[in-house]
Amino acid sequence: SSGINAEYGVSHFVGQIEVGVAPTESAVTTTTSTTVQARRSLTRAVKARHTRAQRSPEMTVNSRHNRARSSLIDAVPFERKVQLVFYLQHTASGRYIGIRLRKGAPYKVKTVPDRERAAPFFVSEGRFLSYQFPSHHLHHNFLVPLEEPSSWRLRSCNLHSATSGLSLTALSDNTLTGSPTNTSDPAQMFDVGVSGPWVLQTRDGASVALDKRRERFVITDTLNTRFKNAEFRWNARQMVYVETGRVLDNNFALSEGLFQFGDSLKEMSLRSCLLEGPTRWLGTNGGRVVRKKMAEAERWTLVYSEI
Repeated sequence: SSGINAEYGVSHFVGQIEVGVAPTESAVTTTTSTTVQARRSLTRAVKARHTRAQRSPEMTVNSRHNRARSSLIDAVPFERKVQLVFYLQHTASGRYIGIRLRKGAPYKVKTVPDRERAAPFFVSEGRFLSYQFPSHHLHHNFLVPLEEPSSWRLRSCNLHSATSGLSLTALSDNTLTGSPTNTSDPAQMFDVGVSGPWVLQTRDGASVALDKRRERFVITDTLNTRFKNAEFRWNARQMVYVETGRVLDNNFALSEGLFQFGDSLKEMSLRSCLLEGPTRWLGTNGGRVVRKKMAEAERWTLVYSEI
């Protein structure tokens, strides 16, 4: 599924299937088929080179075997799957969200002092799913079965590019640019979606649109009919402009090329967000994770990782 941390499928990675949980049957079948075809190609190539070596006195059979084997092994891709996950870090305290068990089953979430004890999550249909317990997702401060509905909205986030070191900023002339990061600056606070198409909005609720004539993003309002609200979606941590499939680059302009997996230079991180749940906002009280009113909401950073 697409989302902030969409899973890599067949991608630029080289190796063998590596996932934190058992690989799916389709993944095993695909890799097995690829391996069988590669071995058959390798066998045919080695036999052909062996035949040619017998006709060539200047080169031994063994050296030809070795050359054929080496070049083919280097050229055959073996895919592996990497799940992109994130950890929820409390911005003020630096503590992370972990899972509290009850009779061996996931029950509630709590704060833990470091990432080693933290709980990794991934996104699906607006929900934060537990990587350790994928049949459960975060509902306020509880982990509940997937059958129970829930969704999250990321409010007043700082959108940061690690490549440029800049954050998305709304200027006084209603244009957008990248500026040095200041998470307490209201001009760098934006509401974003979790998964599926969503509209980027400023802290004040104004929407972002694309000025196609100048090919730049501007801030507009519902009374302005000249511009159409720009829809984005997350894919492997990149912000994809839905209409064209182009991606925001590390200076927050539309890149020339389309989305590509594994292009870490265009990844955008989400810092110092307010997490809005179905009815309440996520906060803390001591070491506990609690539900709070909007006025008492606390800020969280999504710390990226791979498993």
